[in-house]
Amino acid sequence: MFGRDLSGVARQVTLYSSFTALLWGAAVGSAQAPPAAPAERQAPGERPAGAKRAEADPTDPQDVELRTADGVLLAGTYYPASEAGRDTPVVVALADENESPIVFDRLAFRFQMPGPSEEREPIAVFAVALRGQGDSTRVRRPDGTVVDRRGAKLTPADAAAMVKTDMEAVRRFLVEKNDAGELNLNRLGYLGVGFGALVAANAAAVDWAMPDLDRGKQGRDVKALALVSPPWKSLGLEMLQAIRQPGVQTQVAVLLTYGRDDDQAQQAASRIVVQLERGRMRLSDEETPTAPVIDRPGKSKLQGTAWLKQAGSAGEDLLLEFFANQLAKPELPWVQRRLD
Repeated sequence: MFGRDLSGVARQVTLYSSFTALLWGAAVGSAQAPPAAPAERQAPGERPAGAKRAEADPTDPQDVELRTADGVLLAGTYYPASEAGRDTPVVVALADENESPIVFDRLAFRFQMPGPSEEREPIAVFAVALRGQGDSTRVRRPDGTVVDRRGAKLTPADAAAMVKTDMEAVRRFLVEKNDAGELNLNRLGYLGVGFGALVAANAAAVDWAMPDLDRGKQGRDVKALALVSPPWKSLGLEMLQAIRQPGVQTQVAVLLTYGRDDDQAQQAASRIVVQLERGRMRLSDEETPTAPVIDRPGKSKLQGTAWLKQAGSAGEDLLLEFFANQLAKPELPWVQRRLD
């Protein structure tokens, strides 16, 4: 089919040996003990009477509002990594259509603060609602007035603007964090759920289409892409166009996870895997990339956030180890982005 014998390769898909311990083909989470519950964050005003005001915890989630080039106000939450610095990876998390980024709260906490028994680097997370989703429904007009489009139906034009305009605003925010020495933008990953996976893949393609300039690095930062129940196409966005981008096809590690008992989800994931492997197989042996394609379905009909909820701690562990291996372990130098 591809001009080369892919028997044992097309479905072998590079896997980490430690992942095999996860019972992904069985009822996920049925036999695996959950991780230790994260420490409770103390909400403002909850300290005992007479107690001194505690210093702000640097890992407390930070509410963020971004303004896009066309005036849309994006709402997000930034979860700083513990021990943040110039080696700190960052993951941008995009929820499914009609969902809020709050669905990532527990997972983001585990990313930013590894437990005592977890031997991995902390990872910052930016969970953001793109236009028309969650609380990102307001638009600031040129005259300064703000209108709320809450309840408006998303259109193909909105979807295209999510990929280019909204994600560019996200990038500007991350550039500020990078240049402040709080993270390494060269260690960037995208996590997308459902429609968010389609946006994430297309945004990665935009990132890898940016050439490096003599004056500095302006793209090619996305090194890992986790797609949860990714659709093949929706609202004018297509997966094929994204995964055929040369950088995405060969240089970006990709993880797919979904409920395999849904024929549509299974078919979409299979097409993505085949296309990515096709691009990798075109390379000569000397050029074989280290970026893997990991196909990890579970025994379920559930998809998206519902699938992640069913997968429980095993699903979280899969995502945590994937991003740790692809973002934290490789040698990826920090680079100043804004050269004044």
